[in-house]
Amino acid sequence: MPDVSGGARRVLRDASLSAVTAGAVAVMVSFAGPLTIVVQAAHAGHLTEAQLCSWIWAISLGSGLAGLALSLRHRAPVVAAWSTPGAALLVGQLDDIGYEAAIGAYLAAAALTVLVGVTGLFDALMRRIPPAVVSVVLAGVLVRFGLDAFRALEDSPALAAAVLAGYVLCQRAAPRYAIAVPLAAGIAVAAVTGSLAVSGTRLSLATPVFTVPAWPQGHCMKRIGPVHAPCL
Repeated sequence: MPDVSGGARRVLRDASLSAVTAGAVAVMVSFAGPLTIVVQAAHAGHLTEAQLCSWIWAISLGSGLAGLALSLRHRAPVVAAWSTPGAALLVGQLDDIGYEAAIGAYLAAAALTVLVGVTGLFDALMRRIPPAVVSVVLAGVLVRFGLDAFRALEDSPALAAAVLAGYVLCQRAAPRYAIAVPLAAGIAVAAVTGSLAVSGTRLSLATPVFTVPAWPQGHCMKRIGPVHAPCL
């Protein structure tokens, strides 16, 4: 049994401004990038505000606690995060397959991920799958979001230009801040141009909403992005 209290004391003893800054940047990157895709998927699937808050609550709490426990256990920085490609697939499919079926699919994917990890199959699979295939599949899922960034130049040229410029400049000068700086630049431009709407924003504690997952039925196949999957 790991000494969690001892690990916590070591964390407090070794804490520094640079460590706190690095952690804050990691959290900001996660919420400024992948989480926006989760919000898009929720809107595409017509989820209620309570369901979206519960979704964000679950992945935030889950990734935070998992990262904390793993870092204390292995005495190494371990960041647990949700799947960006998985959320990206839901943007175009959640309205078709349904929220309950998506939860069932995520549970199945989580079980398979654990199985692949604990059995050592991951290394064997990665040795047999060409890296180019993995890259193409990932690119096929995320390419629409990259293209949307340039399409935004037509609707909000100042905002899109500021974000793109901040990203390009930071990639060369300070890659660590390549997400945080464009986000700050976008917020600043939105505030100046009047497109930043915060009047209806309110702070409150999130309440988890339990949803019974649905499971695949039948043997038909449907197209989901670049692949075919069983109908749900």
